[in-house]
Amino acid sequence: MFSPEKQLREIILEELRSDPVSISGLVRKLKARGIEMHRLILTGYLKALSDAGVVRERAIPPSKIFTPVVPRETTIYEALSAACDEVGIDRRRAAAVCVYALERLFHRPVFRRELSEMRLTETPELRNAQPQIAAEARRLLAKAGYRIPESEPAYTAEGDYEKEFVAVVTSALYSSFRIAHLALDTKQTTL
Repeated sequence: MFSPEKQLREIILEELRSDPVSISGLVRKLKARGIEMHRLILTGYLKALSDAGVVRERAIPPSKIFTPVVPRETTIYEALSAACDEVGIDRRRAAAVCVYALERLFHRPVFRRELSEMRLTETPELRNAQPQIAAEARRLLAKAGYRIPESEPAYTAEGDYEKEFVAVVTSALYSSFRIAHLALDTKQTTL
């Protein structure tokens, strides 16, 4: 029967990752694992997974083949921008917090292109980076395969954004890796 440690969804996705199969083939694979499931019930379950975007259904007459959908990875820029929204930082301050965070993480100034990937714009809290530091950052990014034009400005954040930095990076990690349940919600104030 079912393993209490694994949900049916995970078992089905394991089977589909190893080899995309039809409904009949999946019924046989599940039966080999000791899971008895009627074909019509499995068809409905697979249709629900397909509607939820977990599996992809492809018709190859006379049957349908199911494969797992590979989710698109979230970029660091999307994660930081979403974390600013989640923490409740207004968009103007979010630009400075995100630039501060990226400066701390990458040890370089942040370019306008990176701001636009976060759907943020320049604000007065951002200062233009020193030309030689921006040029060095351009060279580093060029080695990594990113071409940044000389005309594109690079920014640094002026001010103290340490508290927001910690909150935003923590929120981004929690949501990216789904680890919030591992954190203690409250802090002990007395012994």
